[in-house]
Amino acid sequence: MIEREHKGWTIEVTSHETDKGKWRPSVVVSIDRRSAEVFTRTLVTPPDWVFDTEEESDERGYQLGVSWIDEGG
Repeated sequence: MIEREHKGWTIEVTSHETDKGKWRPSVVVSIDRRSAEVFTRTLVTPPDWVFDTEEESDERGYQLGVSWIDEGG
């Protein structure tokens, strides 16, 4: 699992092992918009996004979150 900040957003990545022993990331990005409001978005990864290790899956999921934020969220 990775939880990191990027440009005020929090990116949380949790990778899950598939039946075939590969790893697939689940990515959630969130930001505090106001004191009582948090905007959260779950990003959908392509079906072919599977990786050999949990660490690689986490890192690629994090990069997806960074790209989404940098492109305007």
